[in-house]
Amino acid sequence: MIGAGAHGFPSKQNYRYANLASFQDYLDSFSTERKDSIAWFDNLSDEDSLGEILSLGLRTSSGIKLETLRSYSGFNESSFMLKVESLVKENFIILHGDILQLTAKGQEVADSVILALNQVSCISL
Repeated sequence: MIGAGAHGFPSKQNYRYANLASFQDYLDSFSTERKDSIAWFDNLSDEDSLGEILSLGLRTSSGIKLETLRSYSGFNESSFMLKVESLVKENFIILHGDILQLTAKGQEVADSVILALNQVSCISL
């Protein structure tokens, strides 16, 4: 991510980070010995990464590809899809082929929908 205060979560990289928040510090990071604009960096487990994908992806108009979720070890597709079916019937989400998206009704309660999906997305080890 480029810019002061920008946050990043590169797909399938299992980490997230934030740039320096101060614009001046961010600019100075390119002209000093520091040469690093990163303020913090977190390594994520697959479970945490799935949570990030659900939290961030469902809030976009493009939604989430189920293929992306399937690529994570520990993804519990059977439980997840049962919850998806329930949320589709309640008109909180729609499933277009391999794309999962929030409906207008789902956008109003996005945190609750995402929490419900996140609770069933991983196999408990």
